[in-house]
Amino acid sequence: MLNRITLLFVLISSIITAQAQVISEVDFDAVNRNIQDPKSDYYYQDLVDRMMAHDTTLGLADYHHIYYGSAEVEGYSPYGDSDKLDVFKEKLSAGAFDDALDVGVKIWKSYPGNIESVYNLLICADAMQNKPLAQQYANHYFAFLEVIYRSGTGRSIEDAWVVMRVRDEYLVLNDMGLERSQQALLDGPTDEMTLTKESRKKMKKKDRVKALYFNVAKPFESMSKMFKK
Repeated sequence: MLNRITLLFVLISSIITAQAQVISEVDFDAVNRNIQDPKSDYYYQDLVDRMMAHDTTLGLADYHHIYYGSAEVEGYSPYGDSDKLDVFKEKLSAGAFDDALDVGVKIWKSYPGNIESVYNLLICADAMQNKPLAQQYANHYFAFLEVIYRSGTGRSIEDAWVVMRVRDEYLVLNDMGLERSQQALLDGPTDEMTLTKESRKKMKKKDRVKALYFNVAKPFESMSKMFKK
């Protein structure tokens, strides 16, 4: 079974890498050129440094390059968690918010494009009742979500939202106040999230759909590289 799964990931990766890296509305070729060019306004490390300093002048194009450029930098982990995540959760549950915040920031720095880590820091800052800090993390969090929303319509395989981690799909659904009844992996590779009847009723009539679609080509490509090692 493992060999068949490995073959699937390797095959998908070969198809993906053999083509120009344009998925939905995301031009990965352009993103990668920009983040690796020290003279570019979107040089990755410069953007990350500004984000970590909570620079309010960062725009959606900047977050776009941080999020979609993360696949090409050290620390990209679309499926795994930081070994410090359990420590963060323990500190947060124990009310040791300052310690939890320190650990959470270290997790975020290890993978700056990890939206879930920003969400965890937002929760921590809110628990500390530090409204200014919570607002800073909220700014980052919702900017990243907006980047995903602008990557496609999410209404079809061809125009799926492009995510760098499968867990980001659940953050999007949570932000929209929607729940899934089932999930299926389709061509693309794309995750099809079938919505519950209750969730569909929450949507505006003109926007109502049975399912939403998320392109997971980059996470698949990353996993296939792991199998090849």
